[in-house]
Amino acid sequence: MEYTKRGNPVTGFIVAGLSVLLFVGTASFFAPCGAHEDGKFGACHWAGQAVIACGIVLLAMSVIHLIAKSGKSKAYVSVSIAALGIMTAIIPGVFIDLCKMPTMRCLSVMRPSVMIIGFVIAGIGVADAIIRNVAQLREKKEF
Repeated sequence: MEYTKRGNPVTGFIVAGLSVLLFVGTASFFAPCGAHEDGKFGACHWAGQAVIACGIVLLAMSVIHLIAKSGKSKAYVSVSIAALGIMTAIIPGVFIDLCKMPTMRCLSVMRPSVMIIGFVIAGIGVADAIIRNVAQLREKKEF
């Protein structure tokens, strides 16, 4: 029952690492398409900017998860992390349209990377919330 009393920091550190990968990666190595010839940015650029913002918020939430004392608080933060992870995963292509050509960088590199990382973060958040709630229910039955 140590899992809920003191808290296991693994989830917070994993989500923090994936969040950093999300916003650093979207800004650099799986960045969306660059500026057009006329200097204007396409919708995929703004999808990338939204993903970067969500990555920063996910990092802040993982820090909150790390410093929270109670298992119940951590479970609530994990549910929020899961919801934001899903939203982040579907930003490129669902909330914000991307380029029309399937060979463009935003469709071939950014979207799959963001979807994988976002859904992994969501899965970790859901799993952590379930584990914490089950552990708390078991604690209550022992007393």
